[in-house]
Amino acid sequence: MKYLFGIKIGGLQQKIFTLMIIFMLALIAVFVAVSMFQQNNLTGVVTQANEDQQQSITDISEETMRQVLSSSMTKSTALHAYIADDLFNDVREDVLTLQTFAKELYLRKNDFPNHSYAPPDPKKNGKPTVQLLHEEGMNPDDSYSLGLLANMSEIMLSMFVNSDHLNSCFVATADGCILFANDRSGAYVDENGVVCETFAVRSRPWYKQVEAEDKLIFTGVELDAFTDIPGLVCAAPVNIDGELVAVVGADVFLTAMDDYIQKSTNYGGFLFVVNEKGHVLFSSQSEGSFKPDLAENAQDLRESENTALAQFVTDALSEKTDLTLIEADGKEYYMTGAPLPSVGWAAVSVMDKAITHQPTEQML
Repeated sequence: MKYLFGIKIGGLQQKIFTLMIIFMLALIAVFVAVSMFQQNNLTGVVTQANEDQQQSITDISEETMRQVLSSSMTKSTALHAYIADDLFNDVREDVLTLQTFAKELYLRKNDFPNHSYAPPDPKKNGKPTVQLLHEEGMNPDDSYSLGLLANMSEIMLSMFVNSDHLNSCFVATADGCILFANDRSGAYVDENGVVCETFAVRSRPWYKQVEAEDKLIFTGVELDAFTDIPGLVCAAPVNIDGELVAVVGADVFLTAMDDYIQKSTNYGGFLFVVNEKGHVLFSSQSEGSFKPDLAENAQDLRESENTALAQFVTDALSEKTDLTLIEADGKEYYMTGAPLPSVGWAAVSVMDKAITHQPTEQML
């Protein structure tokens, strides 16, 4: 027999004591196992609850942001389209006024004496004037209608002076002469100080487009022949007895519309204008799919390999679009579009999706 703390151990007592030790150890093991299981289970529950909560926050935040964007961007795009359309409609109306005046001159040519005209005078640079240019080899005095059309000088000057969007207006004869109304007579001087009076009138894109389409047109983006400033031209034919006798028109430099486009760009969003050929005419972007380019280099977004973007642009040219998520240039963008009815173009508002995630990330 052995004694432990005054307790006699041995025989039956030894076995009972051993069983009690084993039982207690088993209880401790079960307790530890149950505790660890409950702790792991509780951790899992808390983790899952936290994940569910974060997902719920993310879903609610993104859906709320999408609804806000859908409402605000759709309305703002429609407003941008209205303002832009109003500007180009003003240009269109100006050109139609010139067209009407020119036709009236031809129809009543016996009532109007020949009006004087003069080549560019560099000394008048900065002052609104009307200056004559002509094709090489063409003698303006031999023109059958230049003197008649020069009667438009005052109305062109008035139109130019009173407009905040025209960079010039003009009338071109079918025999190769053109009268410009602008304030850039100094632009017609070469590096040697010699006044350049020649100008390839009937080779310019706007003349050839009017000749081919026989209607009022807006060109794509092209470089101004004298300043190399990118812009576009609105022009219209003057037909008498089915014959093209003159072309009237007006220039709009990109800087005029670009000022408005730049002001519309903030908080990760931007605006661009696309014409009926799918070419980006105005945009604050200097690279990527949405930068403006010269007409001969411009991409037709309606035929883009990005089918989602191609379909969106096609839709925007004819109707207001819903908020659409489109991937382009390695980013995801929310877009809405609205047409410009007077010219057949569209205004598109764009918002970087990453910007819209910031409120969600801050909450998380």
